[in-house]
Amino acid sequence: MYLLQSLPSSGVQDSQLEKVLTISAEGTLISPNFPHTYPRNTALVWRLVVPNNMRIQVHFDQRFGLEEPEDGVCKYDFVELEDLTERSVVGRWCGAEPLSNSYVSKGSQLRVRFISDEYFPSAPGFCIRYALQPMPQVKELPGETGALSPANETQ
Repeated sequence: MYLLQSLPSSGVQDSQLEKVLTISAEGTLISPNFPHTYPRNTALVWRLVVPNNMRIQVHFDQRFGLEEPEDGVCKYDFVELEDLTERSVVGRWCGAEPLSNSYVSKGSQLRVRFISDEYFPSAPGFCIRYALQPMPQVKELPGETGALSPANETQ
Protein backbone atom coordinates (compact mmCIF):
# COMPACT_ATOMS: atom_id res chain seq x y z
CA MET A 1 0.00 0.00 0.00
CA TYR A 2 1.36 3.42 -0.93
CA LEU A 3 0.48 6.78 0.55
CA LEU A 4 2.22 10.11 0.15
CA GLN A 5 1.95 12.75 2.82
CA SER A 6 0.10 15.95 2.00
CA LEU A 7 2.15 18.98 1.11
CA PRO A 8 2.33 21.61 3.85
CA SER A 9 0.83 24.76 2.38
CA SER A 10 -1.92 27.30 2.57
CA GLY A 11 -3.18 26.13 -0.83
CA VAL A 12 -2.60 23.41 -3.38
CA GLN A 13 0.93 23.56 -4.73
CA ASP A 14 1.56 23.86 -8.48
CA SER A 15 4.93 22.14 -8.14
CA GLN A 16 3.69 18.73 -7.11
CA LEU A 17 6.06 16.02 -6.03
CA GLU A 18 5.74 12.87 -8.11
CA LYS A 19 6.36 9.58 -6.36
CA VAL A 20 7.63 7.01 -8.87
CA LEU A 21 6.56 3.48 -7.97
CA THR A 22 8.21 0.63 -9.84
CA ILE A 23 5.73 -2.16 -9.27
CA SER A 24 6.18 -5.89 -9.68
CA ALA A 25 3.05 -7.15 -7.91
CA GLU A 26 -0.48 -6.04 -7.20
CA GLY A 27 -1.10 -3.35 -4.62
CA THR A 28 -3.17 -0.32 -3.63
CA LEU A 29 -3.00 3.47 -3.66
CA ILE A 30 -5.11 5.26 -1.07
CA SER A 31 -5.97 8.83 -0.21
CA PRO A 32 -4.62 10.05 3.15
CA ASN A 33 -6.72 8.79 6.10
CA PHE A 34 -8.75 6.40 3.91
CA PRO A 35 -11.52 5.43 4.71
CA HIS A 36 -11.92 8.58 6.79
CA THR A 37 -11.94 12.24 5.78
CA TYR A 38 -8.91 13.20 3.70
CA PRO A 39 -7.00 16.41 4.52
CA ARG A 40 -7.45 19.79 2.85
CA ASN A 41 -4.84 21.37 0.55
CA THR A 42 -3.37 18.13 -0.69
CA ALA A 43 -1.58 17.44 -3.97
CA LEU A 44 -0.31 13.89 -4.47
CA VAL A 45 1.04 12.37 -7.67
CA TRP A 46 2.07 8.77 -8.23
CA ARG A 47 3.65 7.41 -11.41
CA LEU A 48 3.19 3.65 -11.67
CA VAL A 49 5.90 1.98 -13.75
CA VAL A 50 6.05 -1.68 -14.83
CA PRO A 51 8.42 -3.53 -17.20
CA ASN A 52 7.95 -2.71 -20.90
CA ASN A 53 6.33 -6.08 -21.60
CA MET A 54 3.58 -5.42 -19.02
CA ARG A 55 0.55 -3.15 -18.62
CA ILE A 56 -1.20 -1.84 -15.52
CA GLN A 57 -4.79 -2.66 -14.61
CA VAL A 58 -6.48 -0.33 -12.11
CA HIS A 59 -9.80 -0.66 -10.33
CA PHE A 60 -11.46 1.78 -7.91
CA ASP A 61 -12.80 0.38 -4.66
CA GLN A 62 -16.55 1.06 -4.39
CA ARG A 63 -15.92 2.93 -1.14
CA PHE A 64 -15.34 6.21 -2.96
CA GLY A 65 -16.20 9.74 -1.87
CA LEU A 66 -14.68 13.10 -2.77
CA GLU A 67 -16.12 16.62 -2.88
CA GLU A 68 -19.10 16.81 -5.24
CA PRO A 69 -18.63 18.24 -8.76
CA GLU A 70 -19.71 21.76 -9.61
CA ASP A 71 -21.93 21.97 -12.70
CA GLY A 72 -20.94 18.40 -13.52
CA VAL A 73 -17.19 19.17 -13.48
CA CYS A 74 -14.64 17.90 -10.95
CA LYS A 75 -12.87 21.20 -10.20
CA TYR A 76 -11.80 21.15 -6.58
CA ASP A 77 -11.21 17.70 -5.08
CA PHE A 78 -10.58 14.90 -7.55
CA VAL A 79 -8.53 11.88 -8.52
CA GLU A 80 -7.26 11.79 -12.11
CA LEU A 81 -5.80 8.96 -14.17
CA GLU A 82 -3.40 9.68 -17.06
CA ASP A 83 -2.08 7.07 -19.49
CA LEU A 84 1.51 8.19 -20.09
CA THR A 85 1.94 6.10 -23.25
CA GLU A 86 -0.55 8.33 -25.05
CA ARG A 87 -0.16 11.34 -22.75
CA SER A 88 -3.94 11.36 -22.37
CA VAL A 89 -6.14 11.84 -19.33
CA VAL A 90 -8.32 8.75 -19.00
CA GLY A 91 -10.66 10.41 -16.53
CA ARG A 92 -11.16 12.66 -13.54
CA TRP A 93 -13.46 11.53 -10.76
CA CYS A 94 -15.09 13.22 -7.76
CA GLY A 95 -18.34 12.97 -5.82
CA ALA A 96 -19.48 9.43 -5.16
CA GLU A 97 -19.02 7.95 -8.65
CA PRO A 98 -15.71 6.16 -9.23
CA LEU A 99 -14.69 4.45 -12.43
CA SER A 100 -17.15 1.56 -12.58
CA ASN A 101 -14.94 -0.82 -14.56
CA SER A 102 -11.27 -1.60 -14.59
CA TYR A 103 -8.92 0.35 -16.82
CA VAL A 104 -5.89 -1.26 -18.46
CA SER A 105 -3.05 1.01 -19.56
CA LYS A 106 -1.91 1.11 -23.17
CA GLY A 107 1.73 0.86 -22.08
CA SER A 108 3.94 0.51 -19.03
CA GLN A 109 3.22 3.78 -17.17
CA LEU A 110 0.21 5.45 -15.53
CA ARG A 111 0.00 8.64 -13.50
CA VAL A 112 -2.50 9.02 -10.66
CA ARG A 113 -3.10 12.52 -9.32
CA PHE A 114 -5.11 13.45 -6.22
CA ILE A 115 -5.98 17.08 -5.49
CA SER A 116 -7.98 18.58 -2.63
CA ASP A 117 -8.55 22.28 -2.04
CA GLU A 118 -9.12 24.08 1.26
CA TYR A 119 -12.90 23.56 1.36
CA PHE A 120 -15.25 20.64 1.97
CA PRO A 121 -13.04 17.60 2.51
CA SER A 122 -15.03 14.40 2.28
CA ALA A 123 -14.91 10.75 3.25
CA PRO A 124 -13.96 8.03 2.58
CA GLY A 125 -11.59 9.34 -0.12
CA PHE A 126 -10.42 6.66 -2.53
CA CYS A 127 -8.66 3.33 -2.82
CA ILE A 128 -7.26 2.18 -6.17
CA ARG A 129 -6.18 -1.41 -6.64
CA TYR A 130 -3.57 -2.09 -9.30
CA ALA A 131 -2.19 -5.24 -10.89
CA LEU A 132 0.17 -6.17 -13.71
CA GLN A 133 -1.07 -7.62 -16.95
CA PRO A 134 1.05 -9.02 -19.80
CA MET A 135 1.25 -6.90 -22.94
CA PRO A 136 -0.65 -8.57 -25.81
CA GLN A 137 1.66 -10.45 -28.14
CA VAL A 138 1.89 -9.30 -31.74
CA LYS A 139 2.06 -12.24 -34.09
CA GLU A 140 3.88 -12.02 -37.37
CA LEU A 141 2.11 -13.63 -40.29
CA PRO A 142 4.20 -15.71 -42.67
CA GLY A 143 4.47 -14.67 -46.28
CA GLU A 144 5.21 -11.58 -48.24
CA THR A 145 4.62 -8.07 -47.02
CA GLY A 146 1.54 -6.25 -48.23
CA ALA A 147 -1.01 -3.65 -47.34
CA LEU A 148 -4.32 -3.96 -45.53
CA SER A 149 -7.33 -2.02 -46.72
CA PRO A 150 -10.89 -1.68 -45.38
CA ALA A 151 -13.22 -4.51 -46.45
CA ASN A 152 -15.73 -2.19 -48.12
CA GLU A 153 -13.13 -0.48 -50.32
CA THR A 154 -13.39 -1.36 -54.02
CA GLN A 155 -10.43 -1.72 -56.28
